[in-house]
Amino acid sequence: MAYYKPSRVLTSNSHSRIGFSITKKVGNAVIRNRYKRIMRDMFRCSPLKEKGLDILVIVSPYITKKNSSVEEQEKCLRESFNHLLKTL
Repeated sequence: MAYYKPSRVLTSNSHSRIGFSITKKVGNAVIRNRYKRIMRDMFRCSPLKEKGLDILVIVSPYITKKNSSVEEQEKCLRESFNHLLKTL
């Protein structure tokens, strides 16, 4: 699960910024960095980057508890992050 936390700071930038918070409960450093790379790539391809928002994405450890295989975890992360991008 990926969650969005809106920023109260107003930005004058024409491009969006994104940050990630992933706890160690999600997995080791290799897995956490892979999740960040996946989400960064999805964010780069989205039209949301032109809106000028500050976005903080919090990844829940529920992804690893719900699914046992790495492929299922990444699929769940992609679906959740894609839904998050569409709702913003």
